[in-house]
Amino acid sequence: CLTLLRSDTLGITKVMAKCMMLNLSVLSSYGAAPTRTSKQRSAAAMAAVRERSQSASVSPYAWANLFKLLSSFLHSLHARDARAAVFPHGHWLANASQFDLNSLLWLDISKVFTDGEDVTSENPSPSTVSLAQTIIVMRTLPFITPFLKRAKLFLRLLGKERALYGRGHNSLWVEHAYEITVRRSHVYEDAFAELCALPATEMKKDFVVSLVNFQGLEEAGIDGGGILREFLTVFVQTAFDSSMGFFKYTDDQRIYPNPQVGVVHENPAIHYKFLGKMLGKVLFESLLVDIPFASFFIQKVIEGPNSKLSFDHLESLDPEVYKNLLFLRSYDGDVASLNLNFTMVTNAIGQTQVIDLKPGGSNIAVTNENCAEYIALMADYKLNKQIETQCAAFREGLASMINLSWLRLFTASEAQVLISGATVPVDIADLKEHTHYSGGYSENHPTINIFWEVVFAFDNEQRQQLLKFVTSCSRPPLLGFKDFWPKFAIHNAQQVERLPTASTCMNLLKLPPYENAVTMRERLLYAISAGAGFELS
Repeated sequence: CLTLLRSDTLGITKVMAKCMMLNLSVLSSYGAAPTRTSKQRSAAAMAAVRERSQSASVSPYAWANLFKLLSSFLHSLHARDARAAVFPHGHWLANASQFDLNSLLWLDISKVFTDGEDVTSENPSPSTVSLAQTIIVMRTLPFITPFLKRAKLFLRLLGKERALYGRGHNSLWVEHAYEITVRRSHVYEDAFAELCALPATEMKKDFVVSLVNFQGLEEAGIDGGGILREFLTVFVQTAFDSSMGFFKYTDDQRIYPNPQVGVVHENPAIHYKFLGKMLGKVLFESLLVDIPFASFFIQKVIEGPNSKLSFDHLESLDPEVYKNLLFLRSYDGDVASLNLNFTMVTNAIGQTQVIDLKPGGSNIAVTNENCAEYIALMADYKLNKQIETQCAAFREGLASMINLSWLRLFTASEAQVLISGATVPVDIADLKEHTHYSGGYSENHPTINIFWEVVFAFDNEQRQQLLKFVTSCSRPPLLGFKDFWPKFAIHNAQQVERLPTASTCMNLLKLPPYENAVTMRERLLYAISAGAGFELS
């Protein structure tokens, strides 16, 4: 199969296409005959499958079973390719014209990606067969459609969900349903006390956040102090930092749940559920935050409670253990001479604990015969068992805010892009094209011309600093600044002797009317590198 896939892009899916076409009848009632019950549609669909299969002397379920086996195989192969880059870029993509992702927006968004769910629509839809093909692909092989198309679908689904709660681009100015006050000195504690017990249905609504600064004064803000974006950004920076004890860093500085969290926090599951819910709130608001999750953790969360990561994922968690186990797997000597047994040693705040990998593991020596079992159990413990409670609670909280079947459209690395934005250079031309002006500024104002002249000369690191200074995230939006909200804006700050300031809750840069490029560059660089805090002036 590897040879086939290398020589013929998605060659296996030619066989799968045959399976799909015969399996389509099961879904052919989608969007049609709304007066029939689900059982009636299923019976009619299976009758069509039997008729077609019998004419070809094939079992009614043969093609469906073959499709299931091949899709499972392709999923495994694609997952390995995502980690090891076996195939060239774009290798997995099928003909995009075959799948109309926009057609899915007509359907019940809570069910469209859920296997076994009946999907009907009161609105007109595209042809039944085309729609059924798209549904099957997005449920089973989403990676054969381009990432940006799936990302656009994800954001549109979120938009439809927000609309159910009366949300829209003007939500910052409407009457909000819930108010909280958070001290910057106790961001996590105050947020936990205020929001932990709040139902997800309320979390999906707008709410007002009042931030109290380190001097005990309420910070100025739009809409009576409602600075939700700033609060979510500060919360993420605080709660997901390793100093809080909920997460640890891998060798490449990516976070995953702390296996020894119980030593630091009582009843940690409720905290992980809350953290998952807050990440869901960030995604629900379509905000970007700098949280570098470990890929194996993202995969465990979005794949569901029965997901078990394999040995290959261990490299992203603990490269040293992974390297040692690889050595052991290829060791051609007497493994018993290494004096290993079926245990592993953990250390939490100076407390050493010996864990049996299997019952009586401390009394079972690792030999050539059971070496493979030892490696599998070691990987299973580190990747699954030691953080299962944390992952399950985090998943529960996230799922209360975001339909996880939507996130399963993406690989772990793609999901990271949804959370933190793309790791691409900041496109200043795109930013300039979609920037708004106020306070007397316009796109032809002399100060604005000087500003763009200076910013175009910035290197990418300086551009990222500017973006983070104004929006709280250093990465550009996933689909470009065209869909960025609130729009990036520049307001005239009037006093030329002042430094530039920003309102991250509004993506607003308050720029004094500097009269030359030297002053503009000097003041801008000083402000964006100093990382001044949020205060509306």
